[in-house]
Amino acid sequence: MREVAARGDAEAATLAACVATILELDVDAVPQAPPGEDVAGWRIMRWLGGRGLGLVPVDDAASFSWPGPWIGWMRAPDGERRAVVMYGVPSGVVWDPSGATERHGWRLDGGHVIAATDVALAPPPLPEAPLSTGTIEAIFVAAEAGAPAQPLASVRALAGEGLDGDRHVAGTGTFPSGLPGSALTLIEAEVCESFAPALDATEHRRNVVTRGIDLNALVGHDFLLGSVRCRGMRLCEPCMVLQRYASRPVLRPLVHRGGLRADILEDGVVSVGDEVRALRRPADTESHVAKVVARVRAIAPADLRERLVAVARAHEDRDPQRLRATLGDDAEIALAFGEVWRVDGGAAMDAYVERHRAHIRELLVFELAHEGAGTAAMRTAAERAGIGADFAAAERALRS
Repeated sequence: MREVAARGDAEAATLAACVATILELDVDAVPQAPPGEDVAGWRIMRWLGGRGLGLVPVDDAASFSWPGPWIGWMRAPDGERRAVVMYGVPSGVVWDPSGATERHGWRLDGGHVIAATDVALAPPPLPEAPLSTGTIEAIFVAAEAGAPAQPLASVRALAGEGLDGDRHVAGTGTFPSGLPGSALTLIEAEVCESFAPALDATEHRRNVVTRGIDLNALVGHDFLLGSVRCRGMRLCEPCMVLQRYASRPVLRPLVHRGGLRADILEDGVVSVGDEVRALRRPADTESHVAKVVARVRAIAPADLRERLVAVARAHEDRDPQRLRATLGDDAEIALAFGEVWRVDGGAAMDAYVERHRAHIRELLVFELAHEGAGTAAMRTAAERAGIGADFAAAERALRS
């Protein structure tokens, strides 16, 4: 959304400015009704129709909310009417091209939504998942709506619910819990720092602050917070609830910058400092799986080969129930995948080897095939497990 100034203070001029703002057009591209003609009538409706859009009247604008921009009509005590752009659930004014709301006595009296004439043709394309890896900079929970946000170093993420101790789990927030996109909210540290002073948790009210990753691009994609799988559901757009918590104007500056609403797909622990990264897109996943399968066939001993091929084809799912149904006992290989990267050594390495003793040979060969190269941690684990020679042979096979 890009604010466009009105060419004049008349009702038709303010409507044209609001339409141009919402559609991000030059105001001169929007037709204006001449005096005596309905400003929201056939002239602009036909013009919008050429763009696959229409104007839908709002019956009770004072109680209406919309998770995006819509046109509100402000009426003065003497009957004058001017258009403004409203935004959010609940909604507030984000653009007033005539300054009507700065004068005394104006009230919201009607509105219109610019809507697609055929909704099936309207959804935007899915954004490309970000390639960068971010980090978790802060974690917050609040016991109920309006309660102080408590900073945490680590917290348990509960699949389908939210962060342990947060209002989204307890059902004590402003909005209903348990619905798609209601478990978790995130915002970028870079957005917070664009304010002076920076937005804090009492103002943004988000659960997780990230740095170094485009959260908007995670809509429609699965991603990892540390080792916890989540799914980006929609943008976490600002609203008047957020504005009431803040001590300064934040509604308009946070439009399309308010962060992300996500679902939590797996239980786990999330900590400050954990990585945030998108999981591979379907086309990339298929290509990657094909490469891993080829490496498995090249390096795995004959007695492991077909088992590890099955793991390679299934492991990107990461859903424990589905993996166990597909792979049986070999699901533990897929579920333990990646742990070795986080083992520091010493006692932790011994614990890792002991924990996966029953599948350590298969697990390390699969790690090698997946990554396409061995690491010091993999070699140390193989030595501790007594299969160093086998692992070295697999590395030689991979290089050849």
